[in-house]
Amino acid sequence: MQSLLLNNNTNLWKHLLIGAIFFRIVILIITFFIPIPFGPEPPISPLHFQQGVDLAAYIDAIPYFSSFVGLREMGLIYYEMIFLGVYPEVRPPGPIYSWFLMGLSYSAENTVALSITIFVMESLTLFIWFNILKNQINLFSGLLLAVMPHSIWFGLLISSDIFIYFFSSLYFYIVLNHPSRFNRFVPLLCLLMVLSKPTGIVFCIGSLFLSRDYFKNNSEYFFSMFLITFILFFSIIYYLPYFLVEQNVIASNSELKEISHAGTSVIKNIMKFFYVFGFHPSESKIFFAEIIRYFYGFFFVLGFFLSLNFNKTFAIIIIPSILMLVLFLVPSWRYILPFLPLFLVLGSNFFVKQLFKINIKK
Repeated sequence: MQSLLLNNNTNLWKHLLIGAIFFRIVILIITFFIPIPFGPEPPISPLHFQQGVDLAAYIDAIPYFSSFVGLREMGLIYYEMIFLGVYPEVRPPGPIYSWFLMGLSYSAENTVALSITIFVMESLTLFIWFNILKNQINLFSGLLLAVMPHSIWFGLLISSDIFIYFFSSLYFYIVLNHPSRFNRFVPLLCLLMVLSKPTGIVFCIGSLFLSRDYFKNNSEYFFSMFLITFILFFSIIYYLPYFLVEQNVIASNSELKEISHAGTSVIKNIMKFFYVFGFHPSESKIFFAEIIRYFYGFFFVLGFFLSLNFNKTFAIIIIPSILMLVLFLVPSWRYILPFLPLFLVLGSNFFVKQLFKINIKK
């Protein structure tokens, strides 16, 4: 039994990956004929026009990114905020998803192209993570990763989170597997992540702490640090309205305020920590969905603590992310989606090994 669960031969991850992609294709085909009757603004199907999660916000933001007039209007938001002290009422999101919505002409009459694009991106992200973790993946952790419902669900919802999920996986592949290529690609990936979601900010911060061993010489090091610092400075200014409006939304909603503002209460902050990893009631009221989320959440929490010793850059990125979520924002596992594959594999591997150690002692 132990050899079966902990089997990590060189070809196992490839077989699991093929099975995972096939599993996703089957689910996608099924949703064409049988839409999912729950979730944000159901039914959920590639044939149905969706505005759930935050899709509507990106649709509404298209005018900002589609003309010079729109860019000028968006520029006025920052001008009034910075120089006139006017509190922003609009929070411009990252433009990449809006560009995709424009490029693929997403509308009630044209929904399939975007759904297929997001499906491919989610599948490619899985492929990248299997490559990153191929030396850690065994039968147990590989099966859990192959059918991890979190990314599959966001793929079906055509969520904007898939973009940061995809770009961050490329980032981790380069940083963890090919450090010599850092100066060529990571500043670009930092920019793409920043243009996708505010989460990109913590990746810029983490990149500034990479050692000089990642670079061929000092000139490449300083040039890359300059680019990343510039991107970080730009991102902080760009997402300042996003953060301010988010705080205003939280303050005006008693339910969100209760969830988000734990203050100095240790117990409430611990509850928020677990909330981030999925330990909260299901909005769909589906008991099975809660069980699945708690099951995966257990391994995510284990993996989070183990990941702090896995890689310094990873730790520098994840710690500010968790602190921001626990202390200032509405806690949600969607914000830690870029880290979930590593949490899952590290946590599930550790759990199974400890179980076998206990059995051996008995």
